[in-house]
Amino acid sequence: IAKICRWHFPQEIWRSLELGTVRHSGSFNTQQISNVAWALATSKRTTPEVWAEVERAAMSRADSLTSQGISNIVWAYATAGISSTLLFERLVKVALPHLFHLKHKNCPTLFGRMQL
Repeated sequence: IAKICRWHFPQEIWRSLELGTVRHSGSFNTQQISNVAWALATSKRTTPEVWAEVERAAMSRADSLTSQGISNIVWAYATAGISSTLLFERLVKVALPHLFHLKHKNCPTLFGRMQL
């Protein structure tokens, strides 16, 4: 994913990738949700329907996300300039009980960029 995100594809190819994301997001595991969010932010993709699917998938599996996954998703939303109060509130509820297990490098991302 990291290599693909740095390639310059024609818009039609990006659109196909985005449509595939929308179509298959219901079957993503937590790692895939985190990876897709990261890839979208890294490639500067801001298509609302795709981010809405990432949000839906993350909300449905929030309890299973790792601290790294939560941090990656929040970073992706902040980097892409996408706001999702409902998702951020849900991730805070999931993250707070695990606060002491978070790596120090993840805390500024998680709590510094969340504006509830």
